[in-house]
Amino acid sequence: MKRYLSWVMAKAGRLPGTKWRLMLLLTLGIWLKSLACVCWDVGSVALLIQRNRLYTLGMDMILAAAMLASVGFYLWRLERKKGVGSVGLGNMCILLAGFGLLLKEYGDWLRIDDFLFILKYVFYLVLTTSFWAVAKRFVKIRFTSLKFLSLFCLELGSIGLTGGWIVLSTFSPTALLIISLFAMIGLVLVFQTIFDLAPVPPESFIRRTDGIQDVFERPLVLNILSLAFVSSAARALTEAVLYIKLESTGIMPVTVLGLVWALFGILGLMMVLVLYHTRYIYTTLSGMLIFGFSVIATGRMALEAHSGPVASGYLMLLLGTHFYLNGYMQLLPRVLSGGIGTRLKKRIMTVSAPLGFVLCGTICLNLKGSVPAYCLMGLGGAIILITLRATALYNQVLFRMLKMRIWRNGPLMIPYARTVSCLNKMLNGSCVDDVIYAL
Repeated sequence: MKRYLSWVMAKAGRLPGTKWRLMLLLTLGIWLKSLACVCWDVGSVALLIQRNRLYTLGMDMILAAAMLASVGFYLWRLERKKGVGSVGLGNMCILLAGFGLLLKEYGDWLRIDDFLFILKYVFYLVLTTSFWAVAKRFVKIRFTSLKFLSLFCLELGSIGLTGGWIVLSTFSPTALLIISLFAMIGLVLVFQTIFDLAPVPPESFIRRTDGIQDVFERPLVLNILSLAFVSSAARALTEAVLYIKLESTGIMPVTVLGLVWALFGILGLMMVLVLYHTRYIYTTLSGMLIFGFSVIATGRMALEAHSGPVASGYLMLLLGTHFYLNGYMQLLPRVLSGGIGTRLKKRIMTVSAPLGFVLCGTICLNLKGSVPAYCLMGLGGAIILITLRATALYNQVLFRMLKMRIWRNGPLMIPYARTVSCLNKMLNGSCVDDVIYAL
């Protein structure tokens, strides 16, 4: 904390006026993004449960997969163009939200509740990806970067405050959706102001790099795609089980979901304080294993009649995804050849993650009773096995790159003894070049 405060005071007089305005705009933008995502999530789910429309949950998940696959391609291009196009995608979200709310007001006979529920996945993906694509121009996305850490903590704080405000307020689900719509409008205005202050030169766009995939990298690529598929299915199925429990127990969904997001913000800030003083990159593997066991525990708790244990399991899943799964999925492709990682991200956003929603929808449509809970336990076990296999393959590729002295991508995740011994051998060797490379 002292280091953070001293950094703020030291930078206060050094940043030019434009940089200060950009940082303030990013601060406002991340608050609006959090407000829009949380309010639409709580409002759309509460509306679906209150109307007793969970019998369509399986088909809703499959339709959500189709929309995520179509939007994922444009979001992949958005990241390559450093956020250019985020204003257009934001306007698309505003139009879809406004269109859905108008249909709800004047055409209640339509399946508008299902449409509003499906949009919650689209809005979260579009708004989150758009914001961080824009923020990458001004902030290094690293846990050791204090600018990134500030935005990361502001996001967690905004989510926690929004969740607590929802619990304490008496807003209806429709009112929450309207608040989310206005937050999206504000976020788009923030994006437009940022691009007016700091335009993106066209020559700075990332050019297409195909790369040649090494035969040793193919198993790792398949494991990364499998992990994205299984983790996406696990999150979607956890949400589905929680919503079914909320409907069967008759508990107010606005209160439960608002409390989940409030605790997510509070526990997330506590985890930041703990992880900031540890070697976060080396604890990613253990975090992923805990994430897998939490999914298994959630499936076990789903066999009970109460919704409280499932809600706590959903909270653990959100924390695991936010802190470990996202970081782990960014860490593994770093050992791949140039261009392979970019294409891999495209496949994840357009194929693997949407297929996870398809699997969840198929389970909800065809399997009833306690079977989804057992499926969730199976997905948790699959996450653990794939994580261990992917880490072993990662170390095989990394060991080969270290032996050939072609690794140039920064810090390593070193859970295996063979990689450590290779580095120690270089450090203790007589060749100066090997020592410098290992350092």
